[in-house]
Amino acid sequence: MQIAAAQADFNRAFAAGAAGVLVSGLVWIAAGLAWTSLGVHQAFVVLFLGGIVIHPLATVLCRFALRCSPAEPGNPLTRLALESTVALFAGVIVAYVLLMRQPELAIPAFAVIMGARYFTFRTLYGSALYWALGGVIALVGTLALFSRAIPFGNLATQVGLIELVFAALLFAGWRRVGR
Repeated sequence: MQIAAAQADFNRAFAAGAAGVLVSGLVWIAAGLAWTSLGVHQAFVVLFLGGIVIHPLATVLCRFALRCSPAEPGNPLTRLALESTVALFAGVIVAYVLLMRQPELAIPAFAVIMGARYFTFRTLYGSALYWALGGVIALVGTLALFSRAIPFGNLATQVGLIELVFAALLFAGWRRVGR
């Protein structure tokens, strides 16, 4: 399978990745609410546990609500998706260590790590929107790491809102291409 065909298969099967970005955005907003009401440790737990269910929930959304058929068995991009998840887990360990030592840096580090992972989605789905999404989230997380002052609410909520905007753009592109 050539890369263009593999990307087309992923776009069809996962709604251009928009469903995952949507679910992730909702997880980040839930973490923002937890951060505001319960504290940074609980927000981290929401991000961690919510992160575990992003792919399964996005897959359910794609199959049942959007009527997407599954990706073809043997799609070579499946391996890249898994490999980028392993790198994400390594970053989560770093963010967890920060949570224990400097809690105010944990969520910004988590955002930078997650933003960086989105750069691989450019290859998975073939859309440069993922470079923009990853860049915006990584930039916002980096600014929060260095300034420790987060304007307009908390960083988790901001990341969630950024993802919701990009999910809408990705959904629009997916619908325009004709699924």
